[in-house]
Amino acid sequence: MTPSRGGGAPPPWPLRWWHRALGLPWLVLLAALSLTAVATGMAQRSVAAAAQAEVAAAVEQQVGHLRSRLDAYVALLRATRAFVELEGDQLDREGFHGFYERLNVFSDYPGIRGIGYSPRLDADRVAEFEGAARAQGMPGFKVFPPGRREWMFSILYLEPPDERNLAAVGFDMFSEPTRADAMARARDTGSFALSDRVVLMQEIDRHKSAGFLVYAPMYRHSLVPVGVEERRRQLTGYVYAPFRAPDFFGAVLGGNPSVRPVRVHAGDEPRADNVLHAFEGAEQTDAADWLLRRVEFGGRVWTLSFVPRARGAVPQAWLPQATAAAGVLVSLMLWALTLAHARAGRRLAEAMQAAQAALAGERQARAALEHSNRELDQFAYVASHDLKAPLRGIANLAQWLVEDLGERASPEILEYTQLMKGRIHRMEALIDGILAYSRAGRAAGHPQQVDVAELLREVVELLAPPAGRPVEVAPGMPVLHTDRSTLQQVFMNLIGNAIKHGAGPVQVGARPEGPVWHFWVTDDGPGIAPQYHERIWAMFQTLQSRDRVEGTGIGLSVVRKLVQSRGGRTWVESAEGEGATFHFTWPRQETP
Repeated sequence: MTPSRGGGAPPPWPLRWWHRALGLPWLVLLAALSLTAVATGMAQRSVAAAAQAEVAAAVEQQVGHLRSRLDAYVALLRATRAFVELEGDQLDREGFHGFYERLNVFSDYPGIRGIGYSPRLDADRVAEFEGAARAQGMPGFKVFPPGRREWMFSILYLEPPDERNLAAVGFDMFSEPTRADAMARARDTGSFALSDRVVLMQEIDRHKSAGFLVYAPMYRHSLVPVGVEERRRQLTGYVYAPFRAPDFFGAVLGGNPSVRPVRVHAGDEPRADNVLHAFEGAEQTDAADWLLRRVEFGGRVWTLSFVPRARGAVPQAWLPQATAAAGVLVSLMLWALTLAHARAGRRLAEAMQAAQAALAGERQARAALEHSNRELDQFAYVASHDLKAPLRGIANLAQWLVEDLGERASPEILEYTQLMKGRIHRMEALIDGILAYSRAGRAAGHPQQVDVAELLREVVELLAPPAGRPVEVAPGMPVLHTDRSTLQQVFMNLIGNAIKHGAGPVQVGARPEGPVWHFWVTDDGPGIAPQYHERIWAMFQTLQSRDRVEGTGIGLSVVRKLVQSRGGRTWVESAEGEGATFHFTWPRQETP
């Protein structure tokens, strides 16, 4: 006999059970809040990954647009070069202007300052070249800066002939080192070349903006000669396009809701001394937040910097808060459900104690028990419905997130959403199990003739075991006068467990034993050690991780409760590695 604390007698067993049950709601609340924390963390990581993917895609879209515009300008210069080569010695100012008018340059090629032609000039024939230009309607045409140079390329035609472009006509571009470097690269490679940052001759205002030029070389016979020396000998001039950086980058970059451009640097590193263009608000940005992309074109590199726009623009930014709120609500409702069940158990314990103390209080205890059961049934139904609604909402949110991202969804996002769905499925199963346990043994139907063999065929069809896992029903199954749905639920749980844990056939047998029938279900699963033979019948008890074998730990407790409500008993025979046989007894005949 075990002594009690303080020398007093221990409380009756119903109250001892109730004291233990009072801790269950708090355990359920802790588990539910833990799942909520995990789900919220996964939602936060999913939103962060989605935002990063959206920003990266937006930056690539901006860079792709820049590349496509540069390709379009290269195509424009190719067309201009082909026109000049086709005209040959017949080319004049009026013809070049007509060609430009047909191109619709400013409407179809935004950001460009114009297109020009600069022929190679013999230093001994400068005066003759100036006179020919004046004869074409350009009075005052003069090559500048003055002086003799080995390589001279004066701007002859530059369209459109506005005030800015007229200020550049006659300028020998090879006289300026930055332009000469780009022209020499184009000459020696036979391809398009991009200049470094320059101040265009068109900058006639007090405030001068940075710019750049793109050159396309021209050779005799319209073909690119083989070898650098031959290319230098046959070079006849250039067609080119000048660009003001504010006009060009303002027309090409920007307008994306996810990112905004900050600066464009002429070089492969962002430095203060190589800024080609700075967008509005660039000084208010932190270089640590910049997203850098490098673009190679015409033998030079541009470094573009972007910053993400406000986080509020991310469509799924509300998901972590919604997940946390819904999870807390579900946790509290689940806690309330289990607390109500514990309190109902307390009232049951008190009623049983009162019945043992005095038979006179039996009627009152029964009335109290029936009332609490009705309240519990009503609460369980409402709570299970209200608990599942937020869970379905979270599942829908996860699905919408994957659908919104589409092909941009990374493997990490897909993994997080699958984990969220798995945890939601587990919580729904837990709610259904608690609801089934709370109703077990109370919602009895009317007894009827039940052919157990036929009932087992229906159970097997509902469970649909996988191929190679047959359910073998022994012959001689009885016909009982009992509640069909209750007996079916017992077989569904036991056979379903056998299929889940075993790897081979499941065997169902029966034999008569006086006023009852003895049934058993045998599987070839991992077996159960003897010290756990009673523990497995308690609620929320599983011997394997739920990540390995999905389950709530409620099924066997429901079986025991249903069998005991019919006056039967349950037990298990098993050893580790030898499978398991679950037994229960059932009355031959029940009375309504």
